[in-house]
Amino acid sequence: MDLPSLVAGSTVPGDVRAAVDELVRHKSATREMGAIAVPQVLPDFVEAELRLAETALAEPRPAREGRETAWSLADGAFRRLVDRREPVG
Repeated sequence: MDLPSLVAGSTVPGDVRAAVDELVRHKSATREMGAIAVPQVLPDFVEAELRLAETALAEPRPAREGRETAWSLADGAFRRLVDRREPVG
C-alpha cells in the first residue's frame, strides 16, 4: 500500500493529511533524494499516537524503548517507500 492510500483510508486530522500530501507532492516533483523540512505536525502526531498505544498495552514496555523501536520501524518503512522512486498515483 502506498502512503497516500494509507492516509486516505485513515482518520488522521486534516493538518496531518495536508502535511503528508505536501511531502508526497515534493517527492514526486524531485524524483531524487531531496531535502525538505518535516512539518512539526507529523512528529507531534506520531508522538501522540505512540502515547495512546502505550497506554492501551496490557503490559506496557518502557516508553523510551517502545518509542525508539516505533521510530526506527517507521523510518525504515518510509525510506523503503521513498527509495522505490516510483510516481505516486
